[in-house]
Amino acid sequence: MQTSLGFRSFLPARSMLVLSCFGAFGVAQGAKPVETLHVFTHVAPLHSYGVTSTLVYGPTEAILIDTQFHISEATALADEIAAKGKKLKAIFITHPDEDHYLGTAVMHQRFPDTPIYMTADALTHFQKVVASQLVAAKRALAAEAPDAVPTPELLPSTHLLVDGQSVEITPDLQGDVLDPTNSFVWIPALRTVIAGDIAFNYVHVYLGDSTDLSRQRWQDSIKRIQSLHPRRVIAGHKKSADLADTPQVLIATGEYLKSFDTARKSTSDAKALVDSMKQKYPDYGSEVLLAYSAARSFKK
Repeated sequence: MQTSLGFRSFLPARSMLVLSCFGAFGVAQGAKPVETLHVFTHVAPLHSYGVTSTLVYGPTEAILIDTQFHISEATALADEIAAKGKKLKAIFITHPDEDHYLGTAVMHQRFPDTPIYMTADALTHFQKVVASQLVAAKRALAAEAPDAVPTPELLPSTHLLVDGQSVEITPDLQGDVLDPTNSFVWIPALRTVIAGDIAFNYVHVYLGDSTDLSRQRWQDSIKRIQSLHPRRVIAGHKKSADLADTPQVLIATGEYLKSFDTARKSTSDAKALVDSMKQKYPDYGSEVLLAYSAARSFKK
């Protein structure tokens, strides 16, 4: 979710960590029990837009998906990863927005041997925007923003393994980045999707870099995830750690996109659009994202 950082407001809150474990063992008939994968998701407070980072881990190995926005959140996440005692094989950034990759500075320092990956299209976009995003982040966040971040490596394969079990990446779909550079992660053993910013969970969907056409294509990305029939969907942003990670977040995100389009066509200015969406979604967090999205929509 890329914004002009000057529009961001920050609320005091404590970081939240959600631990979620799925069935300890999966047993094939006539075979030794094989330990399956587990996930935990770090959910940042709303002053950091409820951004999520998810660790996929087995008995000895782990992969991290996204790295947080603020240095303090990335540091807390790194502590939790270290406490697991697993080999961190890789870090994957779902899309090139600063609230998902600024934490790579902390991760690279704490886990210097772990490669950080983006897809080819995401990496191209990252290289275009990283300098300006770092300047804006330092201006807005001061000590909570790094001075520099490592340049990710090109993702070598969309098929990754954690302790021999598959973690699949579906690359470069339409999400909240105007270019189709949003990827999602599918964990077949858990029937779990890490959706990045293709899905939002009770946080106003960032639409500041979207168009009517991109929002239509975004609906196709949602359908692509739904076709997998996941049991669990972890959104890129989440209002609070205690909210469930159900496939309902895909339906809710799709409905939000439709509601925004309808409200945009029936209102005359950004304030009216914000008021209309707040009335429809009174319980959603990060209203600054809605305000910025509405303002940008009337400038296009």
